[in-house]
Amino acid sequence: AVRGVATSGRLGRRWTAPDGLAAHHVIDPRTGRPARTEVVAVTSVAATAWRAEVAATTAFLDGPEDTPALAHAEVLLVTEDGRVTRTARLQDVTAA
Repeated sequence: AVRGVATSGRLGRRWTAPDGLAAHHVIDPRTGRPARTEVVAVTSVAATAWRAEVAATTAFLDGPEDTPALAHAEVLLVTEDGRVTRTARLQDVTAA
């Protein structure tokens, strides 16, 4: 049963960094800087809110490619060019 929904994205909480580049609050742990990705937003549903948050943030960081985060999560992902990726697991949940 779905009991948690979370969205991770870069449209809110953003600013211009001192180096002039656009920055946002989703930090890539590999670099310690705002994530550089073509992903605009990810929404995930899961059994708990914390699992949904982890899945959404991981999918945001990994991007729209076929990643483990997308294979094992119920995720809707939107990229800069307007492309929408919906995982098969999410389609199963929303079809009910």
